[in-house]
Amino acid sequence: MKKDPWKLIGPGLVVISVLFVVGSYLYDRKVHMTVVSHMPDPADVPGGNVYAATLTDSEEGKAYLRLWEAKTRRSNEGRYDLEVRLNDAEFFRGLAVVEGKDGRKAEELYKVYQDRYHFDRKLVFTVMMHSPVEGLFDMHPKQWMVLRLDPGGEYQPERWDESNRSTDSHRQAVVVFAREDGEPLVASELKTAELVFRDPAKKSETVLRWDRGE
Repeated sequence: MKKDPWKLIGPGLVVISVLFVVGSYLYDRKVHMTVVSHMPDPADVPGGNVYAATLTDSEEGKAYLRLWEAKTRRSNEGRYDLEVRLNDAEFFRGLAVVEGKDGRKAEELYKVYQDRYHFDRKLVFTVMMHSPVEGLFDMHPKQWMVLRLDPGGEYQPERWDESNRSTDSHRQAVVVFAREDGEPLVASELKTAELVFRDPAKKSETVLRWDRGE
């Protein structure tokens, strides 16, 4: 008696079809969860992956732009233009809001930044140097810088983390100041913070100042 080949193949095709449907569903589910849960990797300079053109579309973005400007000090008195931003807890909170898109992700990003920079006990700045001519890599600003606190005295940089986007005419880096004994540098009684750039070539200094509450 001859067997119908379709009776043998049919069940196999059904099983394969079911496995294909289930596999497709699980794959789509995985992709969906990856997209939903994705958070941007922090840039090597805080805020380096946020673009001003996209911030004006939301109230949160506009608030962050105002915060960015309030934390930034500029000077063009030296051999290069200087732009420095204080990256304190308020700044990182605003950055996390515009990067996180919703409350849960914003809180997670804020914690990521806190673990990375320890801004609850250290003072963190982004330093940008601009020059119409090249030669910025020949300079050593970490050796010229000092943080002056009132009250609190003076401190040398703990770290100078150069950005991978730096060029010989446009440098940017994250500079971190901390106490040698490990105690918090950020104190509730802090009134002012001054970042002093002492240029050995010109025997002069540039002072950028932040008052508490700014």
